[in-house]
Amino acid sequence: MTEDRQPAIDPTAWGQLIRDAREAIPMSIPEAARRGSISAGQWGNIERGYQTTSRGQADPAPGNDKNVAHMAFVVGVTAEQLEQAGRTKAARILRTITKNQPQPEPAEEDRRFGDPELQQIWDDKRLSREERLGVIALLQGMRASQAGQRPA
Repeated sequence: MTEDRQPAIDPTAWGQLIRDAREAIPMSIPEAARRGSISAGQWGNIERGYQTTSRGQADPAPGNDKNVAHMAFVVGVTAEQLEQAGRTKAARILRTITKNQPQPEPAEEDRRFGDPELQQIWDDKRLSREERLGVIALLQGMRASQAGQRPA
């Protein structure tokens, strides 16, 4: 196997679910792993569904239920989504986590604004997440100022 070829193993349903949510935020693997208290290598292995051995072979890497639950929490995947992806035990752990900790920012595609103009800004991926949030906050502040109110 050459370095530029990936093993022909499809990612697990839960790995793809977590990857899609992480990329939608967007958040890097190292940042997500830091927030989930696992290594970046382990995060990537679970997303891909495999790890490469020292012999260049691909071994399944489903991840333990606790790690999968923490990963889901970090990127805003719900317990119901984990159950649908076949990780019932991880979903139970995620429910416990969400009871004990505040929920992180939702995945980007889940964020909805009642105002179409704000939604259009949010959906414009040419700007970073932080830039979009800044523009939205500025616009909300200007609108509140024009209406003689304090910004929300």
